[in-house]
Amino acid sequence: CGWHNEGLTLRDREWECPVCHTRHDRDRNAALNLKSFGLKALARDAGEVKPLEMPNVDERAEMHLRSMASVNEENAHGYSMEASRLV
Repeated sequence: CGWHNEGLTLRDREWECPVCHTRHDRDRNAALNLKSFGLKALARDAGEVKPLEMPNVDERAEMHLRSMASVNEENAHGYSMEASRLV
């Protein structure tokens, strides 16, 4: 029913709800509350899930070749990829 027993002490292992008369085991009830809290936190923090788009092997090879051509072109014009050679 959702009634919260403010009067529980550490000595109380079981208690009965005065509203719905359900008997509660304190440890089991605590575990259920933690599970509920955790599931709500996961759902809240998940955000929107989008699949990761991965290039296929041919696209990766093409990107690598373009990258190498760019580095070679920079070297031909006197540029260097190394920070120690930058002027």
